[in-house]
Amino acid sequence: MTTKDETRQRILDAAEIEFAEKGYFNASIDRIAERAAVAKGTVYYNFAGKGAVFLAVVDRGLTELTRRVRLEAERDGSVRERLSRVFRAHAEMLFEYPRIAEILFREMTSGLEPAVLDGIRAIRSAYLESLVGLVHDGRQEGVLGPTHPRLAAIAVTELSYAVCAELIATGGTQDEAVEFLVHVFTGGLIGGNDESRS
Repeated sequence: MTTKDETRQRILDAAEIEFAEKGYFNASIDRIAERAAVAKGTVYYNFAGKGAVFLAVVDRGLTELTRRVRLEAERDGSVRERLSRVFRAHAEMLFEYPRIAEILFREMTSGLEPAVLDGIRAIRSAYLESLVGLVHDGRQEGVLGPTHPRLAAIAVTELSYAVCAELIATGGTQDEAVEFLVHVFTGGLIGGNDESRS
């Protein structure tokens, strides 16, 4: 890794902390530069502005999450097994990098600027495609009911973020997240009388 790459990574690490703690609108390039121990001009040399830094943070997180999810979704096994592994990949990533969970869940639903949202949608599209095939397979095997594959992929994504963010904040575990998510997507919330889930 070159010195320039190391500087860029340091800026992204600092930005991840800043966005998770302050939110997109309250984050500042000044504080990102201070956290990264670089001059403000160095941040602007590497990124066009706050929106570009935010997109790079999201891209880094989603690229790694997509890699993990695609690996699990494409491995051999029943749809239920693959879905369980996909949820585990989500949980492991989000518990390992809780700031990414915070950014992906909170900031992507908080009224970002249109240009930033467009960039996120483009990054997110590749990630969603890694789940669409699994949803198709789930319908064919009868594990998942008739549903719109892309909307189901979005539901998997958003619920995973929300459940993991809540469990991280309240001291829950990855196993709780995986068990709940698999239950919801393969059995649904209606139909069982499991008091332990109340």
